Amino acid sequence: MPWLLAVSLYIMVFPAFAKITILGVDNPPLLFKSAEGVEGLSGKFGEMVATAIKKAHKENDFEVVWIPQKRALAELDRNNSGIFMPFTRTPDRENKYHWLLHLGDYDSNIYSIDPKIKIGSLQDLKKFKIGVLAGSIRERELRKILDGDVHIEAMTEDRMNYRMLKNGRIDLWIAQQAVVEDAQKRDDSTTGTKTTLYKVKKMMTYSFWLAGNLALPERDLKNLRLIFGTPTKFHQTSSQILSTK
Repeated sequence: MPWLLAVSLYIMVFPAFAKITILGVDNPPLLFKSAEGVEGLSGKFGEMVATAIKKAHKENDFEVVWIPQKRALAELDRNNSGIFMPFTRTPDRENKYHWLLHLGDYDSNIYSIDPKIKIGSLQDLKKFKIGVLAGSIRERELRKILDGDVHIEAMTEDRMNYRMLKNGRIDLWIAQQAVVEDAQKRDDSTTGTKTTLYKVKKMMTYSFWLAGNLALPERDLKNLRLIFGTPTKFHQTSSQILSTK
């Protein structure tokens, strides 16, 4: 039928624009899901992104998919229309992604429930069982710097490390202070007990961003730049605090 042919040709010539996929990792209180779509981007990072999108009236241009941190990098590399947060900006990643919005710089600290534990260098970490978020830059850096000679318990949810610490299954937990405080608040309110955590050492400072696949279609990249602006030129923001001696 002529009209069917016309519709088919129209679809071929003017294909529907695919939505930009926001890949988010649940990491309260910095980022967590409170509802579906852009409206559900909550926490400090989520609200920054959602506010910019809403201000530009572009909510319908996006879909939001929540994934574990462990799968995040592979999913971002696979999805040509994907953007991801929070993503740590490092020199080795600088030219592999589009950096869209700076979310903030945060310290990762080493925590313990034992006030007697002392850490003088990264090599001292080999003595302990350490909890980190699976797939995070913290896990990658620890394995890289210590040549894999480190006992790591990688959890799919960072707040699970707090319970591991309380139960004696790990000796140290490396995380951001905001994440630690949120985990304490949630768990202690459930159990009715309060555990004192000690900050042993600041390990590293990380720069968190909203980042996009390098193969983002040009129209999507232009749209994202209009929404989030053009970020300032990258400078060294991921800094190692502890020495390797």
